[in-house]
Amino acid sequence: MSNPEVAKWKDISWEQAVEEVKGVVGGEVLTAEEMMSYGVKTEWFPHGPAKDHGGDHGGRVFGLGIMLTKVLEAGANRAKLDLNINIEAVGWALVLHDIQANVQENGRKYRDHGLAAAEWIGENWQEVGMSEEIVELVMDLCQWHISDDKDVPEDKWTMELLILRNADSLDRVRFENGRRPEHALDESFLTFEVAKAWLVPIARKLFKLTELGEGREYDSVEEGFKAVVDAGVEMGLIRA
Repeated sequence: MSNPEVAKWKDISWEQAVEEVKGVVGGEVLTAEEMMSYGVKTEWFPHGPAKDHGGDHGGRVFGLGIMLTKVLEAGANRAKLDLNINIEAVGWALVLHDIQANVQENGRKYRDHGLAAAEWIGENWQEVGMSEEIVELVMDLCQWHISDDKDVPEDKWTMELLILRNADSLDRVRFENGRRPEHALDESFLTFEVAKAWLVPIARKLFKLTELGEGREYDSVEEGFKAVVDAGVEMGLIRA
C-alpha cells in the first residue's frame, strides 16, 4: 500500500477499517478460542503488571499484531510470496513482551524490561505452554521490542520483530487525549502502511471499549485480556 493509497484512507471510521481488514483476510481475524489459548496469567508477571501494561494492553497488542500478520500474509499470498512469519512465536511475544515492565533491580525500575522478559521466558517457557523450537525467537522478540532502532542488531530485524513493534506502537493510542501525551502514538513509528491506513482507527476503538478510566486498572490480567476478546467480538474482528 503506497502513501497515496494511505492518504485515501485518512480519517476513515473504525467500522470501515474493520470491513477492509475482513475483506482482505476473508472474514474474522481469529476466533475467541484461538485468542484465549494465548491468554496471559497473573502469575506470569513476577512483579505484578505495570500501570498501563497489564492484560488489557497485552490483549490489544495481540489482537492488533495478529491482525497485521494476517493482512500482510494475505497480500503476500496474492503476490505468490512467502513471508515465512512464525505466527506462534509472534503470538507469544505479543502477549509476553511486557510481563517484566514492573521489574525492580536494586530498588529501581529495571531499564531494559525487554531483556528481563526474555530471561523470564527462557526459564519458564514450559510453564507457559510454549513450543521449545520457538523459545529463542520469542526471547529475541521480547528483548528487542523496546530498543532504539540503532541498538537492534541487524540479524534481529525480522518480520516478527517488526510486527511486534508496530502492534505495540499502535496501542500507544491509550496515552492520547491528555493521558500521557509524551508517550502517545507517533505514526512515524509504524513501518507498515496498512497499520497507518486501517489499524490506527481500529486501535483507538479497541482501547475505547476496554479502558476503565484514568487511574483505574482491571482486577487481574486475566480480566483485562478477556475484556479485549469481548471487545474484538463486539467489533466483528473476532468470531465468538
